[in-house]
Amino acid sequence: MVLDILLYDHPILRQKSAPVTDFGQNLKDLAKNLIDTLEHVGGLGLAAPQIGVLLQVFIIDLRNSGPNLDFLYDGKRASLHLFNPLVIINPVLEILPSTETTYAEGCLSLPDLRVNITRPTHAKITFLDLNQKSHTLECKGYDGHCLQHEIDHLNGILFIDRAQPKELDKVKAKLKQLKRATKDSLKKQSIN
Repeated sequence: MVLDILLYDHPILRQKSAPVTDFGQNLKDLAKNLIDTLEHVGGLGLAAPQIGVLLQVFIIDLRNSGPNLDFLYDGKRASLHLFNPLVIINPVLEILPSTETTYAEGCLSLPDLRVNITRPTHAKITFLDLNQKSHTLECKGYDGHCLQHEIDHLNGILFIDRAQPKELDKVKAKLKQLKRATKDSLKKQSIN
């Protein structure tokens, strides 16, 4: 089912997510909803808090990443079509030795907004799948940024929190507009 994505300044986006402990049907439904929603709107990843669920779950679809993909899945190169979109549960992030790079990041919770963000280039996560099997995913470059971006969502951090002040100044008007739209939406929900 395609769900609405919470927009900037929604209070849920600033809360930490709880680890998943129940791997039953509700989790499978959540994963399907995340996948359906991401496929509907496009993008590389979507975290459960972005659809209002405070659990440590996100999906990533590296097939949408582009031609310069550099990743290892369980220590090996594999066809992206074998495991994407990938449901990531209870991830643990490890930043591997690397330089930092700057990419223009965007977010489905901050539509039409891109900001240059500097992060370490090489990231690895250990995570569980829907069957509680442990896996690793190691990514470099933009995909390493994407892993860090999605894990930030699970910790109540938005990518703009990592922006330099001069970058934020460039998008101040857009942030104000999104904040106002979220406030109006929450007000309508409380009336209904």
